[in-house]
Amino acid sequence: VSLKSLKLNFDNCGNLTNQGLMNLSGYGIQNLKALETLILSFANCGSIGDEGLNYLCLHGLAALDSLRKLDLNFDGCEKINEAFQNLNILGVLFVDHLTRLNLSFNKCINIGDNEIKALSIDCLRNLGLLTFLSLSFDSCVNITDGGLESLGSEGIGNLVSLTTLNLRFSHC
Repeated sequence: VSLKSLKLNFDNCGNLTNQGLMNLSGYGIQNLKALETLILSFANCGSIGDEGLNYLCLHGLAALDSLRKLDLNFDGCEKINEAFQNLNILGVLFVDHLTRLNLSFNKCINIGDNEIKALSIDCLRNLGLLTFLSLSFDSCVNITDGGLESLGSEGIGNLVSLTTLNLRFSHC
């Protein structure tokens, strides 16, 4: 399949579970080898958690060698917690070609300083070709000064090609 761009919106699908995300990743996304732009939205899909995000990162995204632009929206997915740290695979897989990254995890109440630090150290600092970065963590009440310090010093500070930066951390 020579599909270059894919946008899927599953917002507010309360019956969508980790298994659905795993099926989408394993049977669909990983077969789209020519994909350059991927936009996935699972806002308020309360049944999606660590297992689904893990599988998306390790199986679906891992197969996309041509990916240049990635937008992931998991707003309100309160079950996401430890798997957030598996986003570090983005820094390993896409070090040579990802130019745009948009991550939105608003109202993911289990995301805190450790997750922001992992994102900074294991993912962002390796993505030297990023020109656009947007991170949104509104109402993630477990993020403190320590998380933002890591983001600045160990993540964003290493993005030498960055021309556009959008950060949202309101109500933290």
